[in-house]
Amino acid sequence: MFYSCRTHATCIRASLLLGTFVLITRSVQGITPLQQAEVHHKTAVEEVERGRFQRGEERFEQAFTFDPQHRFAWNAAMMHERVGSLDRAHLMYRHAARVATEAAQRAKDVAAIGLIEASLKRKGLVRVVTRTRPSTASVQIDGPSVEPVGDVRIRFAAPGAYSIEVVAAGFESHSVRLEVHPAVEHPVEIDLVPERVPPVAAAQPTPTAAAKDDPDVPPPQPPAGTWKRAGAIASGALGTVALAVGGTLMYVGRDETHDANQRYANDTGNPGYGRPMTRGSRSTTPGSGSARWASWRSRGRLGCG
Repeated sequence: MFYSCRTHATCIRASLLLGTFVLITRSVQGITPLQQAEVHHKTAVEEVERGRFQRGEERFEQAFTFDPQHRFAWNAAMMHERVGSLDRAHLMYRHAARVATEAAQRAKDVAAIGLIEASLKRKGLVRVVTRTRPSTASVQIDGPSVEPVGDVRIRFAAPGAYSIEVVAAGFESHSVRLEVHPAVEHPVEIDLVPERVPPVAAAQPTPTAAAKDDPDVPPPQPPAGTWKRAGAIASGALGTVALAVGGTLMYVGRDETHDANQRYANDTGNPGYGRPMTRGSRSTTPGSGSARWASWRSRGRLGCG
């Protein structure tokens, strides 16, 4: 079998693409979360050096998502504070304090959290602290979801009415209406109720041998339509047998009639009995008037010659 140059080139290209795909797949699978976090952190530093602070804060948060280290959360909080996103800065400083491994780091984080909260309170915002059971529930205050730090969710809101919705898998959702007043911290605790599982219908017990022998217990009935299908099958089989028997009897009867006619022809001395005469002559078929006339005349029954 011969291949053209174009076919060889296509095979080579396909092999190269497949090899490249395998190498890329193996390289991606070999990258650890820490390495991915370092890549995002390095990119974030480059973005900050170029003055792109918003891109930098996004990259710092991505690095913290891959590997929750204190330096990633601290740098993200500083970038948020620099661009004026005090609520996000407050959240990332809390993340940094949660993952801090040294007392000095944690003290610096707590001081930064205090400064951010003071700035938010000067703007007239009030802290709303929400705790839920289970702690993995999703909490939304007027739409936006509140990200937790540990099992606590904190949001700074202006005075007014708010709707809090709590949703968790396996629990009934719950919503409350909250009135936020100025300069008053509002703790909210919500316990979700597990979902009610509908009862499962019990399986029908299988009749035992004693139940089968008991005359008072009716025998199990076949499914609906079973007798109709059985009757249709039996009728079809009976019809087929009847057709076969009828055909056989017709064939046997035809042979017996032929044998009887032949014997009658031999007895009467008319070997042509049973065969029609040539065209233009009168028929001597058995049973016809001409055949009976010829038979009787040959026997001398009519007395005329």
